[in-house]
Amino acid sequence: MFNTLIAEDNATFRHALKEMLARRFPFMDIVEASDGTEALDRARSSHHDLVFMDIKMPGVTGLDVTRAVKTADPDTVICIVTGYDLPEYRDAAQDSGADHFIVKDESTEAVVVALVESILARRIKALIIEDDPSFRGLLREILTLQWPAMIVAEASDGPEALQEAAKLIPDLLLLDLDLPTCGGLDLLEPISAAELAPVVVIITAYDAPDYRAAASRYGVSHYLTKDQHIGDELRKIVSSILSDDLRSLH
Repeated sequence: MFNTLIAEDNATFRHALKEMLARRFPFMDIVEASDGTEALDRARSSHHDLVFMDIKMPGVTGLDVTRAVKTADPDTVICIVTGYDLPEYRDAAQDSGADHFIVKDESTEAVVVALVESILARRIKALIIEDDPSFRGLLREILTLQWPAMIVAEASDGPEALQEAAKLIPDLLLLDLDLPTCGGLDLLEPISAAELAPVVVIITAYDAPDYRAAASRYGVSHYLTKDQHIGDELRKIVSSILSDDLRSLH
C-alpha cells in the first residue's frame, strides 16, 4: 500500500491532482484535506507515505502541519505545493522539514510523476496478477503483514496486468498461470521482453511439468502451488528474494 494525502484548500487544484495521481499510480490510496485542521487530523489518524501540502490554508498552516507530521513520522515524504515561489517560502518549507517544493504554475504532470517515481524507486514493489479476488487479497495480506513498507498492486487479468506492470515496474511479480482470458504463460513473453519485472513467482493450482518447463524458458525459477501451505512457502520465497535478488536493486 502507498498512502498519499493531498492537503489543499483549492478544490479544483486538489481534485485535479488526485485524478492525475490515481490515473498514473492506480495502486495509491489517496485521501484529501481541504484545510490545515483536517490535514492534521488525517495525518494523526494514519501513516502517509507522501503528502502534498499547501502552505496557506484555513485553520492550521501547511508549515505547522508539516512540522507536526515530520516530528511524529519522519519517514513521511512531504512536498510543499504553493502558488508563491518566494525565497522566504522555500526557506520556511525547508526549516519545517519538507522534502520537496513545487510551484503550482510549474507543477506539470511530468514534474509530479517524476517526483513520485523518485520516491517509489526507494521502495520494493510487488504486483499480483490473479483473477480470484479473495485469493488475491490473501496474497496481498501475506505480503503487507510481513513487509509493511512493500508497495503491493493488483491486476485481475492479462491486458490490465500489462498496463499495471508498465506503470509500476515491479521488483516482484506474483503471476497466476490459470487466468481466464489470457493465460499466465502468455504474459511471460511480453513481461520478459519489456523487462517489466526482474523476479517472477509463478502461482498455479496445477503443478504440471509442462508449466514448469514453459516458465523456466523465461528464467522463472520460483513456483508455488495453491494449497494450505502457500503462506509459509510464499514468505520463504520472498524472504530469499529480498535478501538475494532484490537487495542489489535498492
